[in-house]
Order: sequence, then structure tokens, then C-alpha cells
Amino acid sequence: MRDGAPVLLKIWSSTSAQDGNELAVLQYFSDPAHSGDPDNRCVPLLDTIDMMESRKNGVDYVLVEPMLCTWEDRPFLIMAEALSFIRQAFEGLAYMHSHNVFHGDIHPGNIMMDAKNVFPKGIPGPYNFHPDHPLMMKQAKRLSTMQAPPKYYYIDFGSSTMFPSYEERKLVKFNAAAFIPPECKNDADALYDGFKADILQLGATITILIRDRPELNWVIYALLSRMMKRDPEERPPIEALATAFREVLRGLPNRKMRRRLSWTKEASPPFLLKVRYWFEYLGLWWQSFRYGLPDDILLDDPSELTPTRPTRRQAAKHR
Repeated sequence: MRDGAPVLLKIWSSTSAQDGNELAVLQYFSDPAHSGDPDNRCVPLLDTIDMMESRKNGVDYVLVEPMLCTWEDRPFLIMAEALSFIRQAFEGLAYMHSHNVFHGDIHPGNIMMDAKNVFPKGIPGPYNFHPDHPLMMKQAKRLSTMQAPPKYYYIDFGSSTMFPSYEERKLVKFNAAAFIPPECKNDADALYDGFKADILQLGATITILIRDRPELNWVIYALLSRMMKRDPEERPPIEALATAFREVLRGLPNRKMRRRLSWTKEASPPFLLKVRYWFEYLGLWWQSFRYGLPDDILLDDPSELTPTRPTRRQAAKHR
């Protein structure tokens, strides 16, 4: 890219069932009419490269997307991090569904983190916050999630379907997914409601996030139990879930948003890693006062949204 930002190149073929409607969906949500919406959490399509000479080999286009990072390799350590992730996942899917598009294959690997604000001087290559990359971590200037709250994006729309309008939504044939909804498990040719399947898949994704993290369990369990219903008709629409989660956030005092996220005894990390996480948490806790909690989880405490917050964060990025 001209600005030097790292990108991902992805081959797309019109004849591949796995690629499906991905190009059309990405083009739709990357259109200027939608790309500026703060609730749009579909990965931006930066460019397409026409592979005219390679079409005989089944390659139509190369899709150019921003380089994103996984969110799982460094666990969330402070409640605010997890709450921000969950809210963005809800709001992003609600935005998608409001435009009559379902994702079809939501799982932890298909929600990625945009780390460009975390690395203000540039992401150091294909980096994923894994401790096996210590040199990259030392060489790159990195901000915390309190200094530069990350954005999360849905990726990989190969199993998606887009309908012209709400009235024209219909059941479609199941394609492929990491989390197969129960209504499709016994029949590979089953017709299913992809919007209802998205709810279950997002529920399964969040379940992985909160598994063995007691402080998150009580915050989101009631919603998850509704999302994971075997009967798709009993799963609430994403708009209702997003609204319910906003009410959860309104009921949480800031001191709870600053709580440390612990593990169950069975899932507790090794001692030295646990000590490191404790120190990281203390840094996040202190920075949550200095820079403020992430804006997207502050729905009922305008005192946290002080005029100095953007200035402080902006200053931190340029130190």
C-alpha cells in the first residue's frame, strides 16, 4: 500500500463454493455509503486485483485487505477488554443483519483485531501477539488496549448470503462452518436460517472467550443461554441481544469494568505466566484511569468521557 501499511492478499474464485459471495459482500460493506458507519465491523476491502490471465486456473481476483491480528493469543486481563470485544461483536453482527446479510461461519478465527492503533509506528509484519515472537515485540512500539482501544472485524464471508430486502429473506442450503448448527448436523443438504445460525455461532465464540473466566460468566451467561438454544426459533434476533447487552453495560459500575479477569483453578496458567499477567493487569488498571475506559462500553457515565481523553491517547501514540 502507498502508506506502507501491511496488507493481506487473498485469492477469490467465482467457481469456488468456499469463496461464495465474499467479494460481493465485501464490496457492499466497503462502499463509502457504509464504510464510515461506526457499527460496520466487516473487514474493509482495500482493493481488488483482476487476475484476467489466471482465470483459466480458477483465479478471478486477488482481494486486498488490511493485515489484522488474532485476539486470542494474549488473553483478556481486565474486564473492560472483554466487554469491548463482546459489544463490538454484537453491534457488528447487528449492522450486518440490518443489511440483510448473514455471515454463516462465525468462530474465533473469523473475528480479528485491527492493531494499527496498538502499533502506532507500524505493525511489525505478520504479527499475532504470540509469545513465540519476542524479537518483534521488543522492536515494535506497542501501546496498551487502554491507550489505544482496538477495533474488531468480521472476516471470511465465503459462507455468507446477501438478500435484497428483509421481505426476500429465505432459507438457504447450508454451505460450510466451523460451528455447525444443530439444525444442519443430520442433513448435509438441509435448508436453514443463516441469521439464526449466526446467533448460535456467535454464542459459541463468546462461550470460548468466557470459558474458565468466572467474572465474565455472570455478566453474559443469561444472554448466552438464549443464543445457544437448539431450536433456532428460540434464538433471539441480534438486535435484541445487542440492546440487552447495552443494558448490561449500563448496569455495570466502572469499578467492575476495571476488575481483573481470573481463571478457574483447572485453567489457571503456569505460575510465571500468571505473575506476568498480574503485572500487565496492574498496568491496564492504572492506564484505565489515566486514559479512560474504552468509549464503546461507557454508556451511563459521561464523567469518564472527558475532553482530555482523546488528547492523552493521541499524545501516547506519538511519544
